[in-house]
Amino acid sequence: MNGMVKKFGALRIVHEKYRNIGAQKDLAIERTQFERSFSYAISVNPDVQRHLHRAIDNIDPLICEQLFDRIALQVYLS
Repeated sequence: MNGMVKKFGALRIVHEKYRNIGAQKDLAIERTQFERSFSYAISVNPDVQRHLHRAIDNIDPLICEQLFDRIALQVYLS
C-alpha cells in the first residue's frame, strides 16, 4: 500500500499509509480495522484513544529487508 515513508531515528522507518485516505472507501475500512486492533490497549489505558489518530506502522530493519526481497522477486518475475 502506498503511503509516506520517513526515517525515524537511527534504525527505524515509519510508514504513514493512512495519512491522506480522502474518499477511498477501502482505506477507510482498513483504517477502522487498524484502530480496532488497539482495543485492548485502550481498555487498559484510556489515554491511548486520544493519540490513536497518530498511530503508524513501525518498520524495523528485518521487515525492511523482507520488503526489499519481495520487491526484488517481483521485478525478477516480471
